[in-house]
Amino acid sequence: MIQIRGNEFPSLLFWGATAILTTLLVGYWQRKKRKSVAIPKTWREVGELTDLTLFPMKSGAGIKLTEAECTDTGIQTIGDIQPRLKDRIFHQVEVGTVDCGDEVAAWINKYIYGEQKGLRLGYYIDGVAPKRQIATKFKIISVFKENDQGAYPDLTSYMLMTEASVNDLKSRVPPHVNVTHRQFRPNFLVRGSQPYEEDNWKWIKIGDNTIFQAVMLCTRCVFTTIDPDTGVMEPQKEPLKTLRGYRVLPDPLLEKIKDTSPVLGIHLGIRSQGIVRIGDKVYVGEE
Repeated sequence: MIQIRGNEFPSLLFWGATAILTTLLVGYWQRKKRKSVAIPKTWREVGELTDLTLFPMKSGAGIKLTEAECTDTGIQTIGDIQPRLKDRIFHQVEVGTVDCGDEVAAWINKYIYGEQKGLRLGYYIDGVAPKRQIATKFKIISVFKENDQGAYPDLTSYMLMTEASVNDLKSRVPPHVNVTHRQFRPNFLVRGSQPYEEDNWKWIKIGDNTIFQAVMLCTRCVFTTIDPDTGVMEPQKEPLKTLRGYRVLPDPLLEKIKDTSPVLGIHLGIRSQGIVRIGDKVYVGEE
């Protein structure tokens, strides 16, 4: 049995507290270092930007653009008209937001339901409305940063996929099934790479100076079975059914968050803001 003299207790208490503080500081430094990865200096061209789409309302139709500004809250329109349209700033679920008013609510209820059902439309204003809270399961993503989620997306403000991946999926579905990238709602569509090459991209630059970091593979849900022109769901749940047959990947991160959905495309977090345009070269960072 160890005996401690009375005059030794304050000293032991001091060194114990010091050890605990040191452990906490080291842990904080390691987490900060993990999230502060240096942007690559060398880039390899992999294709060009062929489609640029903004989705003002979460789960709503997209608007094709020829150019857009990339910000913390997603892509937004460029021009003198205010307010600018931004990506996924309108929401139809219970969440902190700025209400668009009774007139808008009456119109959207009549348009969707044909009668008043109490639906309200919310609008996100930076610094006024709170951002949507990220799901707890996503907090283990080491490269995820607080600003990556934007206003109301499920995970990040940006999603990228390639034409080659969509075309490969087209070749696998039954002949009667129509597949378009619009079913998967990417902000950026890239031409020039190999199918599913984007799975392994860690850093992406579009144009001269707009830089993104890949956060996670994009898992797919039943929304991909809905025709973007008619709003009708494909009876056999295609192309999701086919995608599930070969794109449920043994990814360590997906296993940790227990997500067994098929993947197509990648979630991105912005690391250097800028303007992107159709036809811009797309590069991948060489780490």
